[in-house]
Amino acid sequence: MVASSVLEGYVVVVQDDPDTARKREPALGQAGAAIFKTSTTHESVDLMRKLRPLAVVMNPACDLAGAAFLWALARDVSCAVIPIPEIKWMQQRFMELRTGAFEAKRSAA
Repeated sequence: MVASSVLEGYVVVVQDDPDTARKREPALGQAGAAIFKTSTTHESVDLMRKLRPLAVVMNPACDLAGAAFLWALARDVSCAVIPIPEIKWMQQRFMELRTGAFEAKRSAA
């Protein structure tokens, strides 16, 4: 029997920016996933425990401690974690590296 869609199940999208969260929906929806958007780690944990999703899509750089916790929980609920760094965040880090601002932040810490 052939599956009707690639992703039959739930996917939790963890994103604090609503516009970015909306951009993730079309591809996931077309693949057949039921999408649930959250903006905080706490909301994500509740959904993961309740829904037992196939995957969690998130930008781990937004909340490193929260991302680490979600990764650990994902093992317990048997779901995949798909880290997708935001392009703006990556561009900012590259610019900091190029200008030396990154090193200045590290030495100040």
